Amino acid sequence: MKKIFVILLVCAMGGALFAENGGGTRLGVQLDSDTFAGVLVYTGRLELGLRAQAVIDDGGDGNLRFGGHAAFLFPAGDGSSVSAGLTGGSYIGVPEYAEYVDLGLRIGFNQMLGEHVLLSGILYPISIHTEETEGADDWSLTATFPAAAVAVAWLF
Repeated sequence: MKKIFVILLVCAMGGALFAENGGGTRLGVQLDSDTFAGVLVYTGRLELGLRAQAVIDDGGDGNLRFGGHAAFLFPAGDGSSVSAGLTGGSYIGVPEYAEYVDLGLRIGFNQMLGEHVLLSGILYPISIHTEETEGADDWSLTATFPAAAVAVAWLF
């Protein structure tokens, strides 16, 4: 499942690079208030990102949480736009999880600040988190309701 998720995101980002958009395709680096850092592809109609987060638990073990988002952009004028799409992610390096997936809706409120800086307010109205542990055959499904983040991107 993780490999399929990564392949789909990479294909979507590749498609965005060749999309006809009138506003140009820009690549950038994005930092989120929910402690993720990643790469952002920002076109006239699409916003796509790959992001990662290093996590160290109480036992000192580390792992990597990775994910991404894909959203359609609706320009609102004066460098602002609203985006609507999906976000998802998974963990790497957590041996007790056979599978761990997050998937949710993503709504963004974007504002260009000058030529290179993009400020985004992000709302996650609902997210679904599933995990399956190794050996014990435990499976869980959790729904999370509204969460929010702020992101700053530097676009090249």
